[in-house]
Amino acid sequence: MAKGLRAKTRRRLRTARREHFQEIQGKSDQQKIVQRLNNPYYDLRSDFSVKANAFVEPNNPQAVFPQIAKPNIMDFRSHKMAKGGWTGVNNFRKIHSENAIKSKYESVVKTNEDLERDAQNKEQQMESDSEEEVQVAQSKAKKNYTIDDIMQLDSKLSIGKKKKQAAPALQASNPVKKEKKKVFSKKSKKIIKF
Repeated sequence: MAKGLRAKTRRRLRTARREHFQEIQGKSDQQKIVQRLNNPYYDLRSDFSVKANAFVEPNNPQAVFPQIAKPNIMDFRSHKMAKGGWTGVNNFRKIHSENAIKSKYESVVKTNEDLERDAQNKEQQMESDSEEEVQVAQSKAKKNYTIDDIMQLDSKLSIGKKKKQAAPALQASNPVKKEKKKVFSKKSKKIIKF
């Protein structure tokens, strides 16, 4: 049985063809019309009048040799159209619609130039980090301590025991009884006790 005009795939294909035609030829045609409308000195004869034939009138300086007009052939094959791949049957198009819920993570596309630039930035950052590390290492270099310096540091030290932490009151009073755990259900958002 043949497909009707209202078939989904036919409608998608017509939409893809219409958008493809608009991108290739429709925008330029509309631009020409807008320029004609906005030009107050526009004359129809400049675009639509037939030029004099140079074969018939060889002495006329404005005569032009007639040329065969190249046919304007639009390529509506699906692999040549922007959305042609989505017009077929059994394609999953939901992720490409505007109303679909998108992922919060967007893919990042990097060109070779971007990758080279990132590599150069990393190299520069590594060089600057190594210079900083050298400066820090020089600042942290071991100092020559004398016995008097060590004695002063020793006097600042304090040695003592840590105090024990007091046990919680609930555990001391009822060691058998356990606390009820609170669990949140994802669906109902209610607290479930057990």
